[in-house]
Amino acid sequence: MSQDTINQFVNDVEGLLGELYQLNSFLLLNRYLKQKSNQQENLNLMNKAPAFFSLTIYSFQYSAIMGLAKIFEPSSRDSKSIKKFLNFIESNHKKIFSNDPITKKKLGRTSDINESTVIKHKEKLNEVEPIINNLITWRDKAFAHNDKKYFKDREALGRDFPITYKEIENLIELAAEILNTYQIGYNGKNTHVIPSNTFDVDAVLKALRKL
Repeated sequence: MSQDTINQFVNDVEGLLGELYQLNSFLLLNRYLKQKSNQQENLNLMNKAPAFFSLTIYSFQYSAIMGLAKIFEPSSRDSKSIKKFLNFIESNHKKIFSNDPITKKKLGRTSDINESTVIKHKEKLNEVEPIINNLITWRDKAFAHNDKKYFKDREALGRDFPITYKEIENLIELAAEILNTYQIGYNGKNTHVIPSNTFDVDAVLKALRKL
C-alpha cells in the first residue's frame, strides 16, 4: 500500500512538473513572438508567412491558458491538479517523506515535510485565488467553450476578468516552487521549468531573411 502511495506521488509530481515545463514553453514563445512582431523588420519577415505566424501565436496562447487552468483546477474536479496534489500530500506525507536528520541532510533539506508544509502552500494558493479564478474563467468562457456574452467580444473578457502575462508567469513560478518542494524533499531533485531552447525561433526569422 505504501509503495502504491509513493508511486502515485512520483507519477503526479513528475507529470505536473512536465506539464508546467511545456506550458511555460508555450507562454514564453507566445510572448516572444508578439514582442518580435512589434519590430517592423521582424513583422515584415513574419508577413512572408502570415497565416503560420498568426496561428502559431494564437496556438501558443491557447495551449498556455488551457494547460495552466488544468493545473490550478479546483480539487473537487476529477482531474490531476496542484490542489488535489496538496490534499494527497496532506494525507500521505508520512508514507512518502523521511524527516530523519541524516536523510534530510543528504537531500539538502533544512525543515521537515509535514502538515504545516502543505498548509503554507495552500495559504499561498489562497493569496492568488482571484488570479486563478480569472484564469479558469478565461479557459471556460473563451478557450474551452464559447460563452455567448464574450463570443464576439473577446476584449470584454479581459476587462471583466483581467489577467496579465506577469500574473501568469507568477502562477507558473508558484506551482514550480510548490511541486519542487516535495520532489526535493523526496529525492533531492529540482526540476527547472524554464526551457533553454525557447528562442530558437530566431533561426526561423534568420532563414526568412534569405528568401
